[in-house]
Amino acid sequence: MNPASITLWNTNKTYLLDLEAAHFPIPQTRFLDPSTLSLPTLRQTLSSHPTSSPVVLKPSISASAFCTHLLSNPHDLSSADDAVLADLIAKLSTGDYGALMLQAYVPELVAQGEYSLIFIEGRCTHAVRKVAASGEFRVNWEFGGRQVFMESGEAPEAGLATATRMWEWLSEKLRSEGTGEELMYMRLDGAIREDGEFVVIGRSIRCLFCSLWKIVLHALYNSVTPV
Repeated sequence: MNPASITLWNTNKTYLLDLEAAHFPIPQTRFLDPSTLSLPTLRQTLSSHPTSSPVVLKPSISASAFCTHLLSNPHDLSSADDAVLADLIAKLSTGDYGALMLQAYVPELVAQGEYSLIFIEGRCTHAVRKVAASGEFRVNWEFGGRQVFMESGEAPEAGLATATRMWEWLSEKLRSEGTGEELMYMRLDGAIREDGEFVVIGRSIRCLFCSLWKIVLHALYNSVTPV
């Protein structure tokens, strides 16, 4: 298993700020303190967003697209958007789901799919491309998404380069703690932007074993050749 410190750090998507500081490419992302949120204040925050381009909202502590919503225009909210925001605020007020994450939408996730790269002991062993169902922006199977298991050589080079650098960065992060513990496995999620860069998205790193076993076991069962 991975060390407890890296696993705990990985449970809250605020780790994206650490990745940004380390110069990993992420979409424009900010986190809002749930204690300051109300429907009027959140509407005001969204109305002052730098652009009217789509944004994704989700709790910073969540998985499987739980309470993940797409606002097509943060400057022009509908009554349905208000209902979504009110529900998010209510859930975040419990203190169980961290902060509210506000992230720029990455259209390539739907156009091309989301890549998941599995690393074990520093080596990419398997790769998956997750494709959203028609009319859906979430790639999770709960929302009709499907997984395409990739053969050797099919994983995007830009993704492998970023994942390799991520592995090295996480390993150095652990070494700096001085415990002698090492990173055992990692899953990195992202998409290839128009400029060819692999952008690390909201789900991004997974250092939790439960995030890996379904993919790896499915690949082994179906005799998918490791990357």
